[in-house]
Amino acid sequence: MVELLKMKTGEHTIMENIRNFGYFIKESFSNLRKGSVMTVAAITIIAITIFLVGLFLIFEKHLHIFSVKLKSNIKVNFYLKPEITDQLREDIVESLKNRDTVDSVLYISPETAFKELQNDLGMDKQIFDFIDENPLPPTLEVKLKETSGSGELEKNIKSLIEYYKSNEFIQDIDYATGILNRVEKVSEMLREIALMMIMLLVAAAFLIVFNAIKITVVARSEEIEIMKLVGATNWFIRWPFIIEGFLQGLFGAFFSCVVLYFVYKYGIKEFNYVLPFLQMSFTLKSFLILSVRLFSLGMIIGTISSYLAIRKFLKI
Repeated sequence: MVELLKMKTGEHTIMENIRNFGYFIKESFSNLRKGSVMTVAAITIIAITIFLVGLFLIFEKHLHIFSVKLKSNIKVNFYLKPEITDQLREDIVESLKNRDTVDSVLYISPETAFKELQNDLGMDKQIFDFIDENPLPPTLEVKLKETSGSGELEKNIKSLIEYYKSNEFIQDIDYATGILNRVEKVSEMLREIALMMIMLLVAAAFLIVFNAIKITVVARSEEIEIMKLVGATNWFIRWPFIIEGFLQGLFGAFFSCVVLYFVYKYGIKEFNYVLPFLQMSFTLKSFLILSVRLFSLGMIIGTISSYLAIRKFLKI
């Protein structure tokens, strides 16, 4: 209150602005201490919300990386008839390479395919001791260009098959986009579930910070009335409460990022054990970028909810 009485009615000097800012910070921390129970509740719910948002963003990032890798490794295999001549095979290869959707074409001879199969089987390759001749056909392994989604990729593959299925020297065409489709469907489902959970938690965080500011405003209603009578501006009264919400969001984000750091860095082996296909990795740079986003979210939640609260209950 002393700081308020010292305010001038004219333009503020730089020193006065600095003093006012110091007053706002001091009052904000005082409000946090006085409403300790609601302050702890607000910081806790913000921390939980931001922690879950961080986990979701980490998982979503690695699922996207996995999807991109999977998409880049999907190939279409053209199994050629054994009697095809070298010239006819080269004609098919050139035809494939000239298509806009095709990235590369690799010819795999029956001998090469047989050796690769033996290597893949390892100890079980003895079953080939009972086979007199190589049963594998000559194969063209076709890799398509990257697309924005699995739907477009599958469309390009079907177009390719439709064009070549009538060729008399191609006995079969094989491809597998089913895995990619399932991964993207699971990713979409998890994204929707996580989004609903996060929206509920963010709403809860807004509500708790809102009520924490409300309790502080009600407790200081007489002091606020006196401040108005001696000429305090609306924003002079508002700023301590806004900063209080900002600090709640800041502290919540800080605690969540500390916990997330240890969970992400030291729990990554367990993640990879449970979900080996994702092959998650930790880098300090990526975590710092994530932390900036999470801190921003926490401060936005705290600031907006406190501003809405004082708009409603201060009537200024």
